Amino acid sequence: MHSSITQVADQYKLQTGVIDRIIDGLPEEHLITRPDDKANSIHFILGHITANRYTISQILGDKETFAHDALFDRGAKARPISECPPFSEIKEAWDKISLKMPELLESATEQQLETKQEFAPPGMEDNLRGVLTFLSFHEAYHIGQISYVRRLNGHAGPFG
Repeated sequence: MHSSITQVADQYKLQTGVIDRIIDGLPEEHLITRPDDKANSIHFILGHITANRYTISQILGDKETFAHDALFDRGAKARPISECPPFSEIKEAWDKISLKMPELLESATEQQLETKQEFAPPGMEDNLRGVLTFLSFHEAYHIGQISYVRRLNGHAGPFG
């Protein structure tokens, strides 16, 4: 692994474990609860960060896609749960791409990491390394949202 993304790779690994911990055992009704009409459910948020991980994997050369990418893309509006895939399908896609992330990050070359990207994250390099760093932060932000919705539903914090 290129040393410039070691910490980012560690962050993705940490976040994979955190997701497993914060959604484990939550009942279906708490996965689909929206705190209000402007906020997303845990179901939707996990779909969104799953779509982001598939985008990262594709940038890194993986050919696999997430069937529901457009539904959960950046800026997508939350939809009625009846229009979303089952939570188990999203979680299965999350697990699948999360298993691939370490290998994909490990194989990233300096040339790839220096490649300019269409999306220039605020305050970051406008190359793949900057995008990977920003999207790791972005994912952590959404994990915080999931934790918050979890607490609003009466569950203890995931770490005590």
